[in-house]
Amino acid sequence: MISVIIPVYNCIITLPKVLNGLLNQTINSNQFEIFVVDDGSTDGSGDFAKDFGATSPVRIKFLTQSNKGAAAARNAAIQHARGDILLFLDADIIPTHTLLEEHLKFHRIHPEIMDAVRGRAILSPEIDQSKQVVLDQTYLKDENPMQTHITWNDFVTNNISVKRKLLVDNSIFFDEQMLRNEDVELGYRLTQVGMRLYYHSGAVGYHFHPLNLEKHIERAKIHSRSYAIWFKQMPKLKNELVELGKESSYGFVTRNSPVSKIVKHYLKMALVNRVTVQILKALGKKIMAFNTNLARQFFRHVYQYYFRTNLKRQSRLLAR
Repeated sequence: MISVIIPVYNCIITLPKVLNGLLNQTINSNQFEIFVVDDGSTDGSGDFAKDFGATSPVRIKFLTQSNKGAAAARNAAIQHARGDILLFLDADIIPTHTLLEEHLKFHRIHPEIMDAVRGRAILSPEIDQSKQVVLDQTYLKDENPMQTHITWNDFVTNNISVKRKLLVDNSIFFDEQMLRNEDVELGYRLTQVGMRLYYHSGAVGYHFHPLNLEKHIERAKIHSRSYAIWFKQMPKLKNELVELGKESSYGFVTRNSPVSKIVKHYLKMALVNRVTVQILKALGKKIMAFNTNLARQFFRHVYQYYFRTNLKRQSRLLAR
């Protein structure tokens, strides 16, 4: 059995789409169960989920908690889950009809406890791409589904499944102090005990998450705050990210970084500053309607600027 775990916080627009999508899967209803954990929603999401579950042909378990974050919500569901496979799904990922079948197929081919799989998230066709500041298309377009290895840094719980035994036997759960990036942090610890993470492009969910520039910038600040906390707890993570070639995404360099990347990093700091970032924002908004690719390049630099500067600020505050 597969246990689908969905943390919910003010998702009344997307939650009906997600739950109805799960009722229309290609596998039998007795092969899966659904956990909806309301994290203190104020928009009626919790009431909707509770009422939906009362008439659902699929077993839907409704849990509720005060606003503690997605990590606490997922941990609560893990304790009650009956499935030997846990599928973590976000409340804005609308599943295709074969999503659960594809996850189960992976685990039949890879039955080892240590094997986990991330599915593909594609921007929902219902979203106007000409107004979306970033495209949530997958970073991979693999031609060998279920065989492509990816790293712990790609452990993102919007569409990912693991064996429950892997977490329970190792007493490894989501860190409830991490209000963001708690999934990547969990992926790191699971990798330390031997988890092998794969990517399966055939397990598809549609990401319904309209994103304007203001929300994009706020997300950069929130994520950088989490990484500042994490880097303080585990300084060696910076070097591991350098080895993975990921440090440029997080706005830092170390002595382990290649010289070319160090030069590029400081050049970018000089060129994208508090003055020019305002120009990039204005230009991106202006050309978004007729050249989305170029606009998104500008917005990528804007995101990295706010991530980088806030990461430094938060790191200084934590060092006091």
